[in-house]
Amino acid sequence: MNLIAPAGLHRGAAEKLPDGAVCITLEWDEPLGGVGTDVFYVPAPGILYVDSTILMQGQTIKYRTIYNKQ
Repeated sequence: MNLIAPAGLHRGAAEKLPDGAVCITLEWDEPLGGVGTDVFYVPAPGILYVDSTILMQGQTIKYRTIYNKQ
């Protein structure tokens, strides 16, 4: 993946994955430099999943946010 040119102290890119999901990746510099990735996909009509991963200072956190259309 090619990250786009710096905008301030961060870079980002978006791409459509083969399964139709959309992946947004951000990378930021020190202090507290790191990488964040959000993958957006619709597993069923009216439902949106966002799987997020943050890597910073050698530590990784992952979480899922679920949105339900009402």
